[in-house]
Amino acid sequence: MRVVRVSPKASADTPPILDAARLASARTLRERFPLAHLRPLSLVRAAELDAIADPSRKTRVWLAAESMQITGSFKIRGALLAMGNLAAKNVDVVAASAGNHGAAVAFAAKVLKMKAKV
Repeated sequence: MRVVRVSPKASADTPPILDAARLASARTLRERFPLAHLRPLSLVRAAELDAIADPSRKTRVWLAAESMQITGSFKIRGALLAMGNLAAKNVDVVAASAGNHGAAVAFAAKVLKMKAKV
């Protein structure tokens, strides 16, 4: 087993979290990982939250019911993004969580045919 350490700290050579390539990659998760059975989710307008979010601007708040995903949370999207990049590197994954994150890592490992310890 080869261990790959991923640091949460940003450095000068770390791209921004929401750069265009990562955003485009996130938009194609359903097509890239059909075995994950990601559900398309509708957005629900939450007009009553607009003023709370930013009263000085015309902010609009929308909600996505990510709890309808197969693992019960949005975390499956992040697990597929991160682990999808690691799948070709033949590494095992470790997650220190028994909650939504752990469920997402375990499910993504199954979809990607990777080994994971949760």
